[in-house]
Amino acid sequence: MELSYLYYFKTIAETENMSRAAAQLHVSQPALSKAMSRLENSLGTALFQRKRGRISLTEIGKEYYNHVAKAFECLDDGQRVIDEYLRSSNESVVIAAPVSELLNDLILKFLDSHQHEDIRIAQYFYQPDDLKLKLLDGTLDFGLTPIPLDHSDLEQVKLMDEEVFLVVSKKHWLASRKTITLAELKHERFLVNEASFDLKIVTDNCLLAGFEPRVTLCSNETGVITEALEQNRGISLVPANVVYTKMLRDGDRSAVSALRITDVDVSRFISVAKRKDRILSENARILYRFAVKYFTGLGKAFEDHFSNIYPPFEPGERKSLFIREALDPKAE
Repeated sequence: MELSYLYYFKTIAETENMSRAAAQLHVSQPALSKAMSRLENSLGTALFQRKRGRISLTEIGKEYYNHVAKAFECLDDGQRVIDEYLRSSNESVVIAAPVSELLNDLILKFLDSHQHEDIRIAQYFYQPDDLKLKLLDGTLDFGLTPIPLDHSDLEQVKLMDEEVFLVVSKKHWLASRKTITLAELKHERFLVNEASFDLKIVTDNCLLAGFEPRVTLCSNETGVITEALEQNRGISLVPANVVYTKMLRDGDRSAVSALRITDVDVSRFISVAKRKDRILSENARILYRFAVKYFTGLGKAFEDHFSNIYPPFEPGERKSLFIREALDPKAE
């Protein structure tokens, strides 16, 4: 049974005239009559009685009309809920990520480029499981994450692959090198900055290289990790975004050096995730599209920048924890 047939039935019942109903519905009278015949056949009973060119509801037709009218009232109420939601959420966009440094530069760039628009952003940080729950319960418009969120009600689109480098103090014995194998680091002390790269991922990649990392410090305070690195208190695995920004900002004055890892594909993907049925407000759509453009552009910038600094390597030669094509590479 098609919803349009029920709407046709409701209109005919209210106008009590086939010609007027056809004009109101913008369909031909023969098409409308055929639709009503199909509806009556599917129900197994006559809804209208026709006498001398006039049309009126049968007794069962009147009862059926009451239920159909209530159904359309519920649909109208649902549309009002949607309209109210879009109006109420139009000034606020709620987003989150499991690591803080994933959003920082994005938000600053967005605010710079949208200074004259009245868009308010609420930004949060959640562990991956909490991020998934907040997306599912509707708290968030969308999330940005380097971690797969496996759920049938969520859509997750990969925006870029992000290489992870080894960063050491310029006082460190490895500072003069351009490349390193992760296996060479089994006796080193690791500093893990959970504001940018998760401890579990560090551990899993090291295990892939044949050893369990000796973690001296694990913190989500970037400043502590940076100071410990510069003072040569350990080494750290750092995503390309942070390395790229620091290289551009500090140049030759930088107190640290970055090395490309050649035996293990230590990397992460950046993705955008939201409920499949989430209706984004206009402001949320603006930020969503900005995030897609920002990260896809960033991925290309990284590829161009680092290919001029480090020796190339053949794709597929390195061990890897994940399949790069696991997510749909297209975004709206």
